[in-house]
Amino acid sequence: MSEDDRPTREDAFLLSLARGRCIRDAAAEAEISEATGYRWMRDRSFLKRLTEMRSELWSAALAELSQAAAQAVKTLVALLQSEDEGTRLKAAAKILDAGSRLRQDVEIDSRLSALENSHDDNKNSTRAA
Repeated sequence: MSEDDRPTREDAFLLSLARGRCIRDAAAEAEISEATGYRWMRDRSFLKRLTEMRSELWSAALAELSQAAAQAVKTLVALLQSEDEGTRLKAAAKILDAGSRLRQDVEIDSRLSALENSHDDNKNSTRAA
């Protein structure tokens, strides 16, 4: 492999790993040896790029899920107007269940953030002393 091919093959290897492939399969897709893949995996800058790429892929997936969730809510709300009583009841139950779980998640997130902030404050005050 020439030096000119490395960035392209490295990027292909990164993307394949970020998408969840094992090292052997990612190496094959990137047309590199498995040994090269393992060597790259020991490189801190490579691992940092891999982490960043995985984060970008997750962010993109979450954005799509958010859009789909908004559409799902609209669908459930529309089903509340159904002529069929069973459909209305199921839609109402789903909305209430999802709302309750969302409220719990927001509350847990808030409490966790408060604990983390308190822990950081305690750690900082211990260092200052």
